[in-house]
Amino acid sequence: PSVGVCLYVGYLGAKIFRWLNQQAFFSRIIGKFVYILVFLILSVRTYHQCDVWQNSETMWTHLIQKEPRMFIPFLNRGVHYMENKRYDEALLDFNRVIELTEDDDRAFNNRGLIYFDNNLLELALKDFNQAILINPRNKSALNNRGLVYRQQQKLEAALADFTVVLAQSPQDYIALDNRAKVYIEMKEYDLALDDLNSSLKINPDYESAFFNRGVVYNKIGEYAQAAKDFTRVIKLNAGDAKAYNNRAMCLFVLGDYPAAVNDLSASIQLDPDNGGTYFNRAVCLKALQRYQDAYVDVIQAKVLGYETDKGFVEEIENLIK
Repeated sequence: PSVGVCLYVGYLGAKIFRWLNQQAFFSRIIGKFVYILVFLILSVRTYHQCDVWQNSETMWTHLIQKEPRMFIPFLNRGVHYMENKRYDEALLDFNRVIELTEDDDRAFNNRGLIYFDNNLLELALKDFNQAILINPRNKSALNNRGLVYRQQQKLEAALADFTVVLAQSPQDYIALDNRAKVYIEMKEYDLALDDLNSSLKINPDYESAFFNRGVVYNKIGEYAQAAKDFTRVIKLNAGDAKAYNNRAMCLFVLGDYPAAVNDLSASIQLDPDNGGTYFNRAVCLKALQRYQDAYVDVIQAKVLGYETDKGFVEEIENLIK
């Protein structure tokens, strides 16, 4: 638990032993006895301390019990709870930090993240604003506030926050990806591509940037390039149902209907409650003249709450007849 202390004690002990060996016989015996006694006491205390230091939670909880007015243990235990998805407990700890000190930007930022994950956008925004007020260079809070603004469709404000982050850290590939998403919603596809290419240059395996670049290529009609990017996403994360769905629609436009059906089937296996994917597969099955199968998928899409095109459904029904 205390490697540095143990090393120092060992070093000091060696020097003491050398000194004792130079003393009279009786003094050496007494001195060595005292040293061994101290060593044994420290060993026993270290052994018992292992229960306290067995993980982050027990360590910080022990410190909180010893010093309940210190905010750092609450802050660090809250981070531990967040990392282990124990958000209710993390929220209590961050609340306690803010009660003890109102000028710790990390506590406001972390609490804001919990609010954001629970879609409590106004509460999240209030905390991110406070974190930035305390520390205007808190990149995490600026980035997180940008995410809130984007979700609220305040695109110019989101763009400004991500741009400030990048002014501080031009190599922040996550901020580049986040700004690109804003550019996509603003239909500034060239600017989005610039940011996504830069993000991937910094981190060639960044899944989100490949996905978003695929979205851009799809929107500008570069379907083969889009399909390549979605393929890269699938290689990085075979469990991404959206990537299969998006690649399928690119393949459909390119005329590869069987491959599109295969991708949509894979997407449905991963996310069986997405009605839109069933409808997309129905479209592909119709192109393959598999009308009965297409009708089954259309009905399933409706069952899952997807608003299907009435004319398309009637067309399938007529083709079956």
